Amino acid sequence: MSLSSSHTIASQTSGPSTSYACPAVSRQDASHVTTYAVIQESQDTKTENEGRTIWSWNTHKGDEGSLVEKAVSVLSTRIISIHVVPSLRALIAVFISGAVVALEGEPLEIPGETHQYDCSSTNPVVLKSFVFPRGAFRFAPPDAAAAIVTAWYAPVGAHDLVLSVVLFDDEGIVMAQWSKDVTVEGVDGREIRDLSFDRSGNFTVLDDRLHWTWFELARSGDQPLSATTSLPPIRLKQEKFTSLTKLDRQGQPRFTSDVALLHLNTTHVLLAGISPSHDLQLLIWDVQYQVLIASHIMPLPSTVHTSSPKSLQLVHELVMMGITHLPDLPEDVLVKVLQRVIVALETDLESSSGQNQRDLFLSVPNKYQRTVPPPFMVYLNEFLRYPLSVQPLRIALKKYLNIDQVTLLLTGLELFISQHPELPFSYENLGQKTVLITEVSRAITFIQTLLDTFFPAILSHSPAHEPLRRIQAYMTQKVEDEACLEPLRGPLEFYAKMHTKALSKQEEKQRTYHTALLKVKGKHEWQYGTKRRNISVYEIERLKFQVG
Repeated sequence: MSLSSSHTIASQTSGPSTSYACPAVSRQDASHVTTYAVIQESQDTKTENEGRTIWSWNTHKGDEGSLVEKAVSVLSTRIISIHVVPSLRALIAVFISGAVVALEGEPLEIPGETHQYDCSSTNPVVLKSFVFPRGAFRFAPPDAAAAIVTAWYAPVGAHDLVLSVVLFDDEGIVMAQWSKDVTVEGVDGREIRDLSFDRSGNFTVLDDRLHWTWFELARSGDQPLSATTSLPPIRLKQEKFTSLTKLDRQGQPRFTSDVALLHLNTTHVLLAGISPSHDLQLLIWDVQYQVLIASHIMPLPSTVHTSSPKSLQLVHELVMMGITHLPDLPEDVLVKVLQRVIVALETDLESSSGQNQRDLFLSVPNKYQRTVPPPFMVYLNEFLRYPLSVQPLRIALKKYLNIDQVTLLLTGLELFISQHPELPFSYENLGQKTVLITEVSRAITFIQTLLDTFFPAILSHSPAHEPLRRIQAYMTQKVEDEACLEPLRGPLEFYAKMHTKALSKQEEKQRTYHTALLKVKGKHEWQYGTKRRNISVYEIERLKFQVG
């Protein structure tokens, strides 16, 4: 992974021989950045406080440089993970005891029992936790400020996998809490390799046998949580990943693999794993249809530890692969990558000496050359084509972009518009009406969203006015051109409609998404062969049926 285009927001010195219990997190606004880190070991931390100590750095930005204030908080229990939630003022922490708490104040502390959820088991083994801010989950009431899902199992007894859901309100008070035992056929919680969870309540479980099972978590009204699956597990090939054998509780050999999961949307999941040749394999699966959609292999340096899939799940190249294959990636992910693309462009502009800045905006490398992050115009083109929901988009834009980055984005959009004539275009069916959608119209729609999101900031930031003036001049000219062509509409309208109809039919034929209704009785088996066919929304090499 290249860090040459990264941009430092804040950097703190933790001293020699310092290690961390979990990844650090940061909260940023216009005037300061606060970074939190759980200290596993340090010369400044007593042995009895290891894993219970949080260092926080509050960096104030000013005209005369940055002022850093450091605070130390010691909690009563060891911490597994910490999370910053944009919709919540408090810092969320998951304890080794399975408790989920909202921390506030300085030093950080639990304000009261109402800010804490305690696990129903004594000394549980917590496998993973998932945090969703307001508006980013559908498996719980939408009025909650945050939803936290923890996966754990009891160290004694049946060792069943358990999911706990905790909801917090705006004040960090626990609104509701539910738990559900999940049965994974053939294994218990001790043999779970990894889990993924999405905002709709769908989750997947990968066990030591490399069996991958899809579940759906649901709750209706006052009914308890339910976790159901109607599909057999996906059986991954052992030889595709590192295979270091160990024995299970019956003395049978099991395979341990360096594999990590990340839910991309409702049914699409990224699986990242290390192959025997020490390559990083990135696979996007539709776990509902049990189909591999896209794959990519990245060679890893010998010095990279095999746990690297955990830190590589959101690499830019993967997002570029997903943005062209998946129809419903979260707006938060797409805007986060957009922000990184803009930061890389900022760095290039600052370091350019005499080079035409317009060329830096428009530069696109050879198509066989991969860059991290992707070039500005390459990503912007895919971003504008992607179907986005306005409200989540505005939330993500507000979360990741500052006014200087918005100004740079407006400049890039102005250049994008000036480089695109009305073609290429596509036709989209809206009810009974077929509407011409051009590259320019997509850009204008996005500019309108930017204005709606950042209008007060743009109004008071004069550098943003110049690209907007150029965009206005361009649109004014287009309106005048349309007015000149309007008298021709009557005589040529018939031919224009015929041309539109022909193009619409051609566009329909070129669509890659098709729906196939397959009705068979008895058994059916999916197998890969050499002849390729299009089935449903996926390209399958061969579909073989066994009936009877």
